[in-house]
Amino acid sequence: AGDLVDRGNERTHWDHFFLRAAPIFDRIPVMPCAGNHEYLDVGPRLYRSFFTLPKNGPAELDPGLAYHFETGGVFVAVLDSTSAVTDPNLADRQAEWLDQALARSKARWKLVMFHHPVYPSHPTRATPNLSERWVPVFDRHRVDLVLQGHDHAYLRTHPMYDNEAAADSNQG
Repeated sequence: AGDLVDRGNERTHWDHFFLRAAPIFDRIPVMPCAGNHEYLDVGPRLYRSFFTLPKNGPAELDPGLAYHFETGGVFVAVLDSTSAVTDPNLADRQAEWLDQALARSKARWKLVMFHHPVYPSHPTRATPNLSERWVPVFDRHRVDLVLQGHDHAYLRTHPMYDNEAAADSNQG
């Protein structure tokens, strides 16, 4: 869920990433998400050069930064929270795009992944730009799992609805 490397525009960081992960990446497809570390200095230039990702995201974003696919009965959407945290228009546009993509999907399971938290591990890590715009879409389409990475800490919530713990798992 982002921050795949520490310095996203330094080639040696990527060389080490791919070298260490080669035994896994040689066998399993990788569908990554850009984090703020991939954006350091000049934007996610190297990230975009290393991965061939679906180009079905919002027109306002560079291809591969937000995308979706389905596999084995699972709908997976990847959002670009790094741009959305600082630009409410990009947060809105991704929410609209995700809403439409989820509405078209017939997949049994729905998963969304991005970097910055809508459910932070500490209040100072909150991203209201995202939670106000994206969580209603998750709720409307009953997204089953949201993965986020920015806090670098393990956090697991109860099933959520409207930014609160749901009464039971069938409601969140």
